[in-house]
Amino acid sequence: LKAFIKFIMDHPSLASEFRFSKIPQSIYNYNIATLNSIQTSGTPFVFESSSTTQAGVGAGPYVISGKRRGYQDLALAAATSNITTLQSSVASLEASSAAGGCSCKDYDDSDVKAIANVAAVFGVLAFVISVIVAIKVFCCTPGWGRRKRNLGSK
Repeated sequence: LKAFIKFIMDHPSLASEFRFSKIPQSIYNYNIATLNSIQTSGTPFVFESSSTTQAGVGAGPYVISGKRRGYQDLALAAATSNITTLQSSVASLEASSAAGGCSCKDYDDSDVKAIANVAAVFGVLAFVISVIVAIKVFCCTPGWGRRKRNLGSK
């Protein structure tokens, strides 16, 4: 809290940004004297702005640095970078397509045609075999397709 108050007092532009009045110099001096008289235990936190952060020291455990970024900032930067990359890829593909650089004639479909031909041969073969089996069952099996004639009396 002490570091935060000192930072706010040392940066009067923040007060005007949030529509506060600038602290008069006499109150500023009194507040600094009061902050310096507060006794804390342990190592106090230091709040550094992004312009005053020292290399290596700014990442210390008791330093609140203006250059530190949260995970959301990193995720947003990565997403923005990915979106920019995708937009440029789409633009180049659209330009290539508009210039006639890609057409269906460029696609080699010989593998697909070969598989389709094999499938057609197997389909015809299956149909022929099923017709042969149906004829054998209908004509050669007793009781199928034949009428029993009553040759005896009555």
